[in-house]
Amino acid sequence: MLTRTNKLQQSFAVASVLLLALTACSKSNLGSSSVEVTSIDGELYLTYGVPIPEGQELVALPQPYDPETMGPPAPDLTKALNLAELPGYRDIPNPMDTEQMERLSKQDNPALSTLAIGPTSTSDDHTNRGFYLLKTTDHPFARVQAHHDVQNNTVVPNPISSANEVLFYAPTLMPAGGSCIESTTIHRRRTVDGPTQHLHGFYDWCSSTGGFKNTKDLTNSTFQSHYIRVYNGEQFLFTYVHQNAKDGCWGAGFYDFTLGKYDQQFYLCGQMRLGRNDGWTMYETYNVMRNNSGPKCPSNPNIKAADIKVGTAYEPSSIPFDRYGNTYQALDNNNSCIYSGKYSFVKPAPGGFASNSWQMNTH
Repeated sequence: MLTRTNKLQQSFAVASVLLLALTACSKSNLGSSSVEVTSIDGELYLTYGVPIPEGQELVALPQPYDPETMGPPAPDLTKALNLAELPGYRDIPNPMDTEQMERLSKQDNPALSTLAIGPTSTSDDHTNRGFYLLKTTDHPFARVQAHHDVQNNTVVPNPISSANEVLFYAPTLMPAGGSCIESTTIHRRRTVDGPTQHLHGFYDWCSSTGGFKNTKDLTNSTFQSHYIRVYNGEQFLFTYVHQNAKDGCWGAGFYDFTLGKYDQQFYLCGQMRLGRNDGWTMYETYNVMRNNSGPKCPSNPNIKAADIKVGTAYEPSSIPFDRYGNTYQALDNNNSCIYSGKYSFVKPAPGGFASNSWQMNTH
């Protein structure tokens, strides 16, 4: 854990070293190359502010983000990729947010006075599995960060109609403390025989309009060059959601490897519409068992979230989310794919990941 003292003395207390990355992503043909890392409290991290070229496999993780010592987040260099700002964009439904669902229903049919879209239809199929993140008196956590599996080869089954799109929010991440923002990796099939879309979005839980305000295509080459790198043999993106200690507002973004710094994709102030004070890290689905033409609970690449860490509004997210027994609890909303024996949920994720990780096995 980074204490306030050793953070303030970080420039004196850490040693930068060069490690050989003996393996690199095959498309880069980099061979053996050096990566600058920094030792903090006996753990090696990428040196902040040093870019990592596309194709270079990571030998260490980004440091926990601490605006107090690292400075404010970098600007979003991929702002032009935001699908939510394009003309004709149709928001991704979040049936937990009834206000957003009502708005989307009226967009489809202004005469509608009841919810009649997607997974809120008569056969609701909303399941999830993961962990609630809790804010307590002794541990007032209000920040979280993690790295998410990308898995752009996930195939989402066909919906039975365009009113029942099938969604995998996997993984999805939100800190405790009444957060205004949720950071979500999305695999989506909106229309019958339409393509599976692979996206990442930041959901607005506080403003009057709600919805995903910053949504980008995971398959876009520019997005990948900035935010996706191979770690432990898999493609990951690195995301955070933090409360600002000064104004109480919320910021979220990615680690931008072209800068070697965290950026800010979305910033929002306000009150959480659901009135919730908990957060979560989970695998969430809609219409995977019903409202699709099959296959039910499809076989897909396993999806994991790893290095899930939390912190208060006054410190970096450097504490494994499962360190304290009273700051997290199991989240299990009748995941029918698990109970049918087709999927299984494990913690920690296999393959040498630490205990603050999980994996949904889907094949």
